[in-house]
Amino acid sequence: MFRTTPDIVNKLDVIDPKSRLAIVLCMADDVYTEQFVDPQLGFRSHKTSTTKLEMHLSRVEHRIWTYQKDLYERSVDKHSLFRYEPCTRFANEKGYGAKVVAKMLIKKKKSITDLGGQCFYINEKHLVPGLNDFSVFTRSRSKNHHIYLGPAAYVNHDCESNSVFSPIGEKSYVGISTVKTILPGEEITVFYGNHFFGYNNSRCACLTCENKQMGIFQKKEYAIAIN
Repeated sequence: MFRTTPDIVNKLDVIDPKSRLAIVLCMADDVYTEQFVDPQLGFRSHKTSTTKLEMHLSRVEHRIWTYQKDLYERSVDKHSLFRYEPCTRFANEKGYGAKVVAKMLIKKKKSITDLGGQCFYINEKHLVPGLNDFSVFTRSRSKNHHIYLGPAAYVNHDCESNSVFSPIGEKSYVGISTVKTILPGEEITVFYGNHFFGYNNSRCACLTCENKQMGIFQKKEYAIAIN
């Protein structure tokens, strides 16, 4: 149980009440990525860097916290269908990141057990570009931002991905389902969107773009022609 202090209450006042569940999720995610994912990777992986606040958790908030722990704990279990590995394909400030790789054959049209995450509304004022906006959905109708955190937040993009995001059970949980058979040692990927890496993904560095000489790999003459 968390408890509030006068100092903490002042900090809680600046939190958008509608974003409280997202803030709890961010705090939990930072704790459990460090505890379970980072040791497997051998380095400090992405963090939301959310200020740790002492607060009384409601029953729903407590469930968010414990469920995030369960997700990560099961993801590194010996029976898990996948593992975390370092990835150097996508440029960032470190020069490396993480990816999710199949440990065994996963058939087409299968939900990948425990490869998912929790998703909650977050006010834009709580998002810091380049810091905690690495896994944010924007609803097409409402244009509201939802932060999405869990093992699936480590799944990278590919323009011809082998998996898709798939709502399963509660609306706050989004899993990953396969659209192709995935072989042992193959990276599990999803499609982030048509313009995630610039217009028509012109700055995309995925394996498909490399193989097809598209995205950042396309020849300058061709890039000029299509622009």
